[in-house]
Amino acid sequence: MNENAAVDFENGYNRLILSCLALSLGEVRAEFVAYFVQCVAELSEKPRGFATVNGYPIFADPNNGIILAAVCGASGVAVRLPAYATGKIIAEGAKDTLIYEGGEKRLIVPYSGDSDAWVITDGTQNLANVRWGLSSIRSLLATQNAMQVSRKAAANAINLDRPENTTVQAYLKALNAMPGSPSPDVLSFVFGTLPERAKIKKVDKTVENVSTMVHPDTGIIFAFCKNEYLYVRLPETARVELLQAKTSTGNTAAFAIPEIDVDWMGFAAFSIQDKSPGVLAAAHQYAGTK
Repeated sequence: MNENAAVDFENGYNRLILSCLALSLGEVRAEFVAYFVQCVAELSEKPRGFATVNGYPIFADPNNGIILAAVCGASGVAVRLPAYATGKIIAEGAKDTLIYEGGEKRLIVPYSGDSDAWVITDGTQNLANVRWGLSSIRSLLATQNAMQVSRKAAANAINLDRPENTTVQAYLKALNAMPGSPSPDVLSFVFGTLPERAKIKKVDKTVENVSTMVHPDTGIIFAFCKNEYLYVRLPETARVELLQAKTSTGNTAAFAIPEIDVDWMGFAAFSIQDKSPGVLAAAHQYAGTK
C-alpha cells in the first residue's frame, strides 16, 4: 500500500474520516486488516484504491479519491454506508462512535441530512451487508461528487464584476463569516428545496465564506444565506408585497437591509415557506434583467 496514494485530501467527503485517522488509534490489528480487505474486495481491481494514511490502511474510490473504508488502528474497521442502511449494521454490533484509548468521536450526526454515514465494525458483521452498503454509497457519492465538481466549475466561470454586486460583496466581506455556516438542514432547504419549488436555474457560489445564489446569465448575486436567514434582492413591487407577509404567529416576516442597498431584504428561511418560492423566483427574474 502506498502512503497517501489515491486519496483526495481536499475533498469535503473525506473530512470526517481524515480527522479520525489523525488520532492515535493504536496498533493496527491483523484481523481488522483481513476483514477490511474482504469488505472492499469487490470494489476495485487490486491494488487500485488501496493506500495508507498516517500508517492506517484505507480504501478510496480510484476515480475520485473518496475514502470508503479504513482500518482505525486497534479500534476496528470504519466503513462508509448509505445513511439509511446504518441501522441494520449497528444492530449487528457495529458502533456509531469511534472509541480509542484517548477518548471517543461521534461519527453519525442525527438529522444532518447527509446521504452517507460512517460506522465502526469489528469483523463480526454480515460481510454481504457491508459489501452491499459500500457498493451503494460508492455509486451515490460518485454521482454527488461529479455534480459538485460541475457546480464548482460553473461557479468559477461566473464573473461577479458587476455594479449590482458591489455593495453586497462589500457587505459580505464585512460580515467576516466563518466557514461552515449555516447548518446543513438550512442549506439544503434554501439551496435545494426552495430553488426547485421556484423552478429557477442558479449558480451556487461562495463569496467571503457566505453561500450565495448567482444568476447564470448575468452574474448578479440575487440571494445569500446567513445563519437561518435568507437575503434576497428584489424589485420594488416584490419588496412591498414581502413587507406585508406575516409569519404563523402574525409577526412581520421580512425586514429591509439598507446597509446593502434599497432593493435587499431578509427573512427567516423557514418562516414563510408558502411564499418563499415566489419571492426567490422574483429575485431571480430581477437579477436576469441587465
